[in-house]
Amino acid sequence: MLRKEALGLHHLKRLSDYMNLPCQTSSILLLFFYFPTKIIRISKPSLKNMTTLVAAKDLSIKSNLEIILKNINFSLSYKEKIGLIGYNGCGKSTLINNILNNKEITVSHECVIGHVSQSISTEDSKLSVLAYLSLSNSYVSSEWDYLKLLEKLEVKNVSMATLMKELSGGEQNKIKFARALLNSPNLLLLDEPTTNHLDIYGSTELITALNAYKGGFFLASHDRNLVSSTCNKAWVFDSNQIIEFLDIDKAYDHLEVGINQGASFKILTILYLRMLTSFLKN
Repeated sequence: MLRKEALGLHHLKRLSDYMNLPCQTSSILLLFFYFPTKIIRISKPSLKNMTTLVAAKDLSIKSNLEIILKNINFSLSYKEKIGLIGYNGCGKSTLINNILNNKEITVSHECVIGHVSQSISTEDSKLSVLAYLSLSNSYVSSEWDYLKLLEKLEVKNVSMATLMKELSGGEQNKIKFARALLNSPNLLLLDEPTTNHLDIYGSTELITALNAYKGGFFLASHDRNLVSSTCNKAWVFDSNQIIEFLDIDKAYDHLEVGINQGASFKILTILYLRMLTSFLKN
């Protein structure tokens, strides 16, 4: 066996042991970190399961002068995987951005954050794939390593010189997710990581990756299957508050009841206004 091949198998075994996976397991997370000629340096986290990564007390958040979260308290410990669910505009993305910007939220000095945004900014869309990936302060420095990474993610026939805006939505999502993992974070902030662009195969890859991931994460998503398959609890955003559920199905049941009640209230309001208008006309 060539020395390079033997070295590659050695590193692959170390990574498999690190994640408690058999070597033959086809885990997308291994694909993120394993390359034939170079291995990203990973130090095994010393964090314990109860280590708090982020926390907030009496947090209130406004958006466009409207209160969307009021006096909430929360914490996320290492290895907690929390799905954020609720209707559009309820504060899921705003909470993620507040954590990312350390705004009125306590972030542990041991916390290393990886962020997958809902969309790519106008500035980033003008970058080449290589430049976009290079924005992360990872240990990968070779263009060849990035190409191998994209190949493992099933992003094919994409040149490193290709502009991000020229890629399909699914390709952009995979590259965003890859970049988020390059720094070996212990906390992922995922804001609608699929956005209806990933196909079934791509969504399955994402579920596999998140289940193999050993850190904690917040996952804001409207994809029930994704949340149910990867999270160990759910936070429902309801009436400016956050309600925690250990049972994901019950969380969605609660959300659907709230949506139905809200729809019924709107219908009754419309009927009342029509009756009032008719009465005034007569």
